[in-house]
Amino acid sequence: MYEVVYNIKFEGLWSLCFALPGLLFIYISAEGYKNRKKLSSWDVQVVGKPATEQSIGMVFKILLIFSVLWTALSGGSLIIQLYSLLSDYGQGEYDVVEGSVENFNPMPYGGHQQESFTVEGVKFNYSDFSISPGFNKTKSHGGPIRKGLRVRVSHIDNVILKLEVMR
Repeated sequence: MYEVVYNIKFEGLWSLCFALPGLLFIYISAEGYKNRKKLSSWDVQVVGKPATEQSIGMVFKILLIFSVLWTALSGGSLIIQLYSLLSDYGQGEYDVVEGSVENFNPMPYGGHQQESFTVEGVKFNYSDFSISPGFNKTKSHGGPIRKGLRVRVSHIDNVILKLEVMR
């Protein structure tokens, strides 16, 4: 009997957390820009000179622009990927492979390479350190994949949408 250990329908949204720090920086930048007059009264230096309302405003404006761009690009890219995968998954436009894990190459705890394995000749590779909506939990960080384990993998190309393991 197979047990579902990953399903993009329920766990894919976690990949969007990557963009959340950008929202914090947008808030900090906007508040800093809004309060630039108050901040200029503090004993602060900008580029080695005493801070003025204008220099503080410029710093927060640059930070705000960068934060908005980073959040929009990273979050937008992940949303597009996730939507595409969920749409295809919901319409049944994916492949399923079932068999034993072969050619298992675990990722070292510190990273620097992806974990990989094959099932019936289909190769999968992933890493805890890459941001994507698909399955990416490596053995070194508590993932379920082991050599010889019977699995059923629903996937689009190399992206694992659903992972089931034999219990």
